[in-house]
Amino acid sequence: MAPFFIDVTGNTLNLYDTIEPWDNINHFVNWMLLLWGCGLLIARADVRPRWLLVFGITGLGAILAVGWEPASGTRSSAAAPSSTAPTKTR
Repeated sequence: MAPFFIDVTGNTLNLYDTIEPWDNINHFVNWMLLLWGCGLLIARADVRPRWLLVFGITGLGAILAVGWEPASGTRSSAAAPSSTAPTKTR
């Protein structure tokens, strides 16, 4: 719920347009919260040695981020025309 609340609050208060790095801060905090929750679930599996848990959570974050980006890029590019589309020159 927290990532959704942070995103909606940012939109409501117009933080995406008024604070330059807001989008990057928002993504960082939301991914941190998501992986914190995943880490709590993985920690219940009694992973030994404990430092391996850090690598597991980091790897899960990398896999989720890499999988998320193409999906979010496809969705947003379908909604808006691409700025890199070729133009006619004559």
